Amino acid sequence: MRLRLMLVALPAAVACSPIPSYQCPSCLGSVVVFGQVSVPDGRPLPSATVVLSANRLDEAWGRVATKTDAAGFYRVEVPTSPQPGYGRVELRVLLPAGGGLRDTVVYSPIVRVGVTPPDTARVDVRLTAAAP
Repeated sequence: MRLRLMLVALPAAVACSPIPSYQCPSCLGSVVVFGQVSVPDGRPLPSATVVLSANRLDEAWGRVATKTDAAGFYRVEVPTSPQPGYGRVELRVLLPAGGGLRDTVVYSPIVRVGVTPPDTARVDVRLTAAAP
């Protein structure tokens, strides 16, 4: 009986090693990023692709993509390091060619990572017109 208990506990300990990886999603921390994407005149932009990636200096943690809803809003939980610290989220808004708007990259304010509950950051993006 004691041997069985040890065998069950061992995979759980190995599955959550202190080194985060994409094979161990439960080992990662996260940060919640939300906001609205709008066109230059302020109208919301539905169905825009938003790609978010979290990082700290030279350490990249995770990348997630989502689409804005009918009112231009998005909300996503981005994987980060489980170790307490600070980081930033890069947000890319990707648009189809020929729409008259250009892809945009912005950064979140500094966020806390490795904390529970996850830190949050609101990042609103107003797109600019593409150069002619």
